[in-house]
Amino acid sequence: MRNSYHTQQRCALLAFLSAHADEQFTVEQLLAAMGDAAPGRSTVYRALDRLVAEGTGVSILSALAVQEAVAAGQLLQFELDETPVRRSIYMARRRKSSMSSPARTFAELVRKQAKASV
Repeated sequence: MRNSYHTQQRCALLAFLSAHADEQFTVEQLLAAMGDAAPGRSTVYRALDRLVAEGTGVSILSALAVQEAVAAGQLLQFELDETPVRRSIYMARRRKSSMSSPARTFAELVRKQAKASV
C-alpha cells in the first residue's frame, strides 16, 4: 500500500470520521455532511482503502481498487452475497480545455453504454 501522508483534505476527512465514528456514510452522504470542508470526491475514493487498512472503518470497494493492499495482507477481501450492488462511475477531464475528437467519441460511447445498462 502507498505510504501514508496527511494532506489538509485527508486530515479534514479523518477528523470528520473520528467525530462521527458510530455513523455510516456513503461517499455522497459524507461529502454532503462535510459541506464546505469536504475534500473532492476523488480524494475520498483514493483514501478509502488506506482508511480501512488503518482501522478507521469498513468499506465496500472494487477488487481492482484494493488488489495491491489485499495481496500485501493489509486488507481482507470477501465476496458479498448475491445482492446486486449499484455503482457509479465517473469520467474526468481537464478543466477549461476542449476534448480531442477521439476523446469526445470515447465519452459518447461511455454515455451510450451507461444509458443502455440502466
